[in-house]
Amino acid sequence: LGNVDGAKWQDIDFRVLTDDGEQRATKFFINGISPTRRITTANGYVIQGTPEHRVKIVDPATSQLVWKRLAEVAPEDTVALSMGTLAGEPNVVTLPPLGEEYWTADYTTKVPRTLTSDLAELVGYFMGDGSLHAKGLRLCVAAEDTDVCDHLAALSRSLFNIEPKFTVKGNYIELAIHSVELVNWWEACGFTKLAPSPDHRGKGYTPRIPDAILATNDAATYGAFLRGVFEADGTVNNGTASVTTARSSFADELRTLLLALGIPTSTKIDTSEWGQSDLFVLRVRNAAYARAFMGAVGFIGKRKAESVHFSDTWQGTKGDRVFLPASLIDRIVPKESDLYSRAVTYRSRHEGALSRATVTTLLERTHLPELQSALSFFYDSVTSNDDGGEQLTYDLSVPANVTYVANGFISHNTIGLVMDCDTTGIEPDFALVKFKKLAGGGYFKIVNQSVAPALRKLGYSEEQITKIETYAKGTASFEGAPHINRATLRAKGFDDATIARIEGSLAGAFELPFVFNKFVLGEDFCTKTLGIAAEKLDDWSFSILRDALGFSNRQIEEASAYICGRMTLEGAPELNDEHLSVFDCATPCGKYGTRYIRPLAHVDMMAAAQPFVSGAISKTINLPQTATIADVKEAYRYSWEKMIKAVALYRDGSKLSQPLAASYDLSGEIEAEDGPTQPYHTPVQIAEKLVYRYIAKRRRMPERRSGYTQKAIVGGHKVYLRTGEYENGQLGEIFIDMHKEGAAFRSLMNNFAIAISLGLQYGVPLEEFVEAFTFTRFEPNGPVAGHDHIKMATSLLDYVFRELAVSYLGRYDLAHVAPSMEMDAMGVDAAESKEEYLAEEAGPTNVRPAGVAERLHPVSTHLHPDAAAQGSYGAATITATAPSPQSVGTAVVERPQHVAVNAAKAKGYTGNACSECGQLTMVRNGSCEKCDSCGSTSGCS
Repeated sequence: LGNVDGAKWQDIDFRVLTDDGEQRATKFFINGISPTRRITTANGYVIQGTPEHRVKIVDPATSQLVWKRLAEVAPEDTVALSMGTLAGEPNVVTLPPLGEEYWTADYTTKVPRTLTSDLAELVGYFMGDGSLHAKGLRLCVAAEDTDVCDHLAALSRSLFNIEPKFTVKGNYIELAIHSVELVNWWEACGFTKLAPSPDHRGKGYTPRIPDAILATNDAATYGAFLRGVFEADGTVNNGTASVTTARSSFADELRTLLLALGIPTSTKIDTSEWGQSDLFVLRVRNAAYARAFMGAVGFIGKRKAESVHFSDTWQGTKGDRVFLPASLIDRIVPKESDLYSRAVTYRSRHEGALSRATVTTLLERTHLPELQSALSFFYDSVTSNDDGGEQLTYDLSVPANVTYVANGFISHNTIGLVMDCDTTGIEPDFALVKFKKLAGGGYFKIVNQSVAPALRKLGYSEEQITKIETYAKGTASFEGAPHINRATLRAKGFDDATIARIEGSLAGAFELPFVFNKFVLGEDFCTKTLGIAAEKLDDWSFSILRDALGFSNRQIEEASAYICGRMTLEGAPELNDEHLSVFDCATPCGKYGTRYIRPLAHVDMMAAAQPFVSGAISKTINLPQTATIADVKEAYRYSWEKMIKAVALYRDGSKLSQPLAASYDLSGEIEAEDGPTQPYHTPVQIAEKLVYRYIAKRRRMPERRSGYTQKAIVGGHKVYLRTGEYENGQLGEIFIDMHKEGAAFRSLMNNFAIAISLGLQYGVPLEEFVEAFTFTRFEPNGPVAGHDHIKMATSLLDYVFRELAVSYLGRYDLAHVAPSMEMDAMGVDAAESKEEYLAEEAGPTNVRPAGVAERLHPVSTHLHPDAAAQGSYGAATITATAPSPQSVGTAVVERPQHVAVNAAKAKGYTGNACSECGQLTMVRNGSCEKCDSCGSTSGCS
């Protein structure tokens, strides 16, 4: 799944099985060493994970599947185990070639290059009753099963072109496949058993399911491997197949693989007569599964195969229960039904469940998808919840529904559980119902688990608590929903399978329109059944509920509030108003909530605890989206007044993507008919939407454009930088010429310049390139000649983007000689002359007007911190006076030298200029000074 020695978060891309069908896994997560719990069921199924990990169990009150932490799973709880399904398509597994050991004089042996069912069957038999020796493979067959010997011999000839040797040894026959090359190949493929310890010798090796077998993801290959195991180590007792192994790890692997093929088993632990060690006996669960076993697995020989008995009677499913909601049973098994008496009797004796035979009969009569889904699980009782010790733990991220099937158990991502809201201590919750954004993409809903205990403490009955919680988190079902329900959807052309698929996605949905999309419904269903054009399905402003099915905005809002919940307890039935303050949170809950804890109350909480804490308190003051700068100032002042050591502020919605959200934004998909109901709706929110939805398009350069050519010598190499500008003076392209025509470096620089030009034309801000390529270091580098402001470059790219930054962004912080630092011919600073502008030669003024930096580079949402703080020496402050007939020429802006020195000192430099490059980047180096730019020193070594 991932590299256990790699990064903590690793990108993956494969499909896994969930309780809602196949889904895509996007991340592999290394959780580190954690305490674990080991859950074991009555039939031997095991799952081990962290105490916070959750699995689905049957709720005794409703017979529905609910999440429960491993730490809370108790004996007698019933878990649902997925069976009979594999995720993804079969894979072709390539095997290594046969080695060329010429010293063996073996020129006839061959091996398959891909894993086949025949090879898997032989590997399975080897794991059951085989051994590997220096000269070849040895397999043991019962003396009476001569047909098995013939079959294995045929496999040896077809797979390896080797005629096996037979030796009768008492009550068994030894089949030997001799080939030294085959032994080496067998080990290279990973088909060997595992040694209990590195220095182990003799018998007692541990069988396993090889990785190559598992990698095929093929039911036929899995069945062939199991067929070999059952033929070697299996038997038939009372018409039911079973297999015995001395290794618990191998029993766990076989049990899980059989379950994946739809064959549940029971497990019994016997004691061997020789050695008094444990023997693990896996037996097909009951006679009803015998037909499935013989179809998917079976035996090689006739003797065992003919001993299996089939049963299609209800007695054959004895003890095999299926849990269904009581409302569903009452609907499909009315009193006049011939199954009514059997169903009532069975439910009364088995905690509201029905027998699998009864549910199978009901499915044949009704074809309801709910019954098909329930029959895909095997229900088993928990017998123990033991301490698994500290183990290395791992997890997967499945963004679609945050679940995956592990060892048959329906497992929940623990990645999201660290954000759960019932372990927040004394800190107020962010909201009662939140949506967690996953690193791999997607969201899932977190509901505060402390609401129910709080309501019980306040004296509410279980029935009242259920109503209140349902009001907040919704029903997650179309049952009883206003406007949009099963009846109205069937009238619109939806079949039961599609409705069931939608309902499976409701539990974690923001709002009802979110599940009506082409990914949930299926693109074929949308285009063929609903008649929606394909291009509309990709339009985010298009709503299937509103624009295709014809529901009004108010109908959608009301149905969504009923199904997905109102996210708040305000207005909940049975809840007294005086109890609302108990459930107040840091932000308004959902779009219907208005109550929240005022920001300064967070400060009061911290002030109460601060005297007892030596350091600062890690707690955030949550500000509403409408908070102003004055509110932030007041929060800091009030925190100072309360003598708090440190404070962190966060305004809700201030990030384009925040991990937790208490409400949702439909981005214009559904507008309320009576105006917005969202408590916060500010221009900032609108601006964020515009930035988030911006899609860049290329802005092509005009055929004739202006620009400039700058010649310079960098480290002894001539460089010509040519620019192209749009009509408004904005930079749109660059060309870099150096070396002679045909030189490789010249070609690289030309293509690099084209790539930068394309980025500029697609709207990438110039300063992003400046930040990326300045201070890069490679040859050629060194002093720069021929440029007024840049005197040293660490690389050619460093020079190019310093020049562009100075010319188009006014970034004189990247220049070595700012305009105010230019000297006259006598070496006197311009600031010391009496006149502000000195006419040096006749000609037009060569200074950009004020504001040129803002106008000549693309608008960026990621402004450089220094860009807005250039102060009196920034490019935006450079101005020129109108030329007069008496004095025209190049203008030199006045700037005192001490300003640049003070700026250098503020950055940690000494303020002295480097004697080699002239930069004010000298730092202390022992008793001398060293230049950070060129590396030269003031004279010391």
